[in-house]
Amino acid sequence: MVLGLAAAPAIFALLSARAQGPKHLDPIEPDRPDYSNGIAIVPFGHPQLEVGYRQILSPNSTVRDYGDGATLRIGVNDRFEWRFGIPSFISSNDGSGRNSGFGDGSLGAKWKLSEGKGRSMPGFGLLFTASVPSGSSAFREKRVQPEARLLVDWQCGASSDLTANLVLGLPSDNGDEFTEWAASASYEQDLGKGNSAFMEGYSLLPGSYRGPNESFIDAGVAHLLSNDVQVDASFGRGLNGRGRDSFFGAGVAIRF
Repeated sequence: MVLGLAAAPAIFALLSARAQGPKHLDPIEPDRPDYSNGIAIVPFGHPQLEVGYRQILSPNSTVRDYGDGATLRIGVNDRFEWRFGIPSFISSNDGSGRNSGFGDGSLGAKWKLSEGKGRSMPGFGLLFTASVPSGSSAFREKRVQPEARLLVDWQCGASSDLTANLVLGLPSDNGDEFTEWAASASYEQDLGKGNSAFMEGYSLLPGSYRGPNESFIDAGVAHLLSNDVQVDASFGRGLNGRGRDSFFGAGVAIRF
């Protein structure tokens, strides 16, 4: 808490400076805060940092994630970008005690396969990521955890967009690897004056031993401080299984 308060003036100064950034680029299109990722690629020469905070509440535990999938995105051209997952600082408190430390980092890449053509044709992309066992002992997995996503982005109206993802991952739990499928759909509405809102549903589907079967809904809002800075807030809830918990968070995306 003290660290966050001390850093607040520097963060505010950075956001204010970025709000005066270049005007020639289209408004920033972050992948956060929803689970679904769109096909947008970060412009070459303008790295983008996306970072946030998320708190997950369940009957027997509380998890605080200082980073919330923090990612540095670097564009190579108008169809390809590199992605570097920055380890989050995680604090977990359950019936067995409290653990804290850094999670694993990751490496990845996004490839835009095709641009959408308005309402007549969605755009498609691919996203590949792999965790790197690098975190603190309480949160580090022993294996690399690869994941591949098919991205579908459909401009379904003048001010609305539907994004869907089909995901195949090979996560591990205490060294035991299993197959996991996931599917998601997120509807975003432009509210004008730099404001937008989204609603989303997604499910994690069992593919093999130890695979989960959990579904979630979430919603949130975002506000553009400038073409290069967006802040967001979101909340959600699990609907079944071990995922019957609630979560909320906030974050920022900054394009340099």
